[in-house]
Amino acid sequence: MTDHSIAGGRCKICGGPSQFFAAVDASQHCNLQLPSISHPSSDTVTYFKCQSCEYIFTNYLDGWSKEELCDRIYNSDYVKFDPLYPRIRPEINARFVRGIMAESWLGERAPAVLDYGAGSGLLSRILEPDVTVDNFDAMNPEFDILPDARYDVIFCAEVVEHIPFPANFAKDWKALLNGGGVVVFSTKILPDDIDIQRGGWWYLGPRNGHVSLHSQKSLGILLGEVGLEYECLSEDWHLAINGGRSVLNLDVVRQLVDMQPKGFIEI
Repeated sequence: MTDHSIAGGRCKICGGPSQFFAAVDASQHCNLQLPSISHPSSDTVTYFKCQSCEYIFTNYLDGWSKEELCDRIYNSDYVKFDPLYPRIRPEINARFVRGIMAESWLGERAPAVLDYGAGSGLLSRILEPDVTVDNFDAMNPEFDILPDARYDVIFCAEVVEHIPFPANFAKDWKALLNGGGVVVFSTKILPDDIDIQRGGWWYLGPRNGHVSLHSQKSLGILLGEVGLEYECLSEDWHLAINGGRSVLNLDVVRQLVDMQPKGFIEI
């Protein structure tokens, strides 16, 4: 068995000291409807926790190429471990985005919207022609070039936990947002009892590509470093705001978040 327990070293976000947190099999996944480990791997994945900002991370995927990621993580079996990915999550999120645009948009012109981590682009197709949405997804050759444009709203669902180097998405968002622009994004933040659950937390799943697990503090520091204001709306949903007067009525966005499904969704 390969042990990827290299020293945690400094936190990838705040530079604070990071200590061993948990070691799990590389096949551990997030689908609670399947056995926790159906086919044990030859790899052990070691996670570290920053003692300052509480960010939990692994170095396991740090050096992988896009081809390796597609071959070993985002392959034809991926849907087994994230069954919401192909259709259900885009459909739920399309209703959410439609509500945001219909009820909270404050601009006089049509908003410029980007789906960051768009997968197959289904969300944008569902929303056409009512809302025009551009797509970016580093793992999809159809959408893997970052747009040379600015956006009022960036939507990003269940993406940031997959990104080994968090500064990458924070810098992208800052460069892509208009003044007053807002990122509406989801990722599960650490539960209060994470130090008891450790590697047993259902969201800690290297087979799903979950290599970056965030606290409110880590997200606040990360986004603040690039000049974005962070607000946590729930254990799942968050905002990053690019200064000035927001292009969205944030009170309405908060109300819409309260109506979103919470936690693990059974199908």
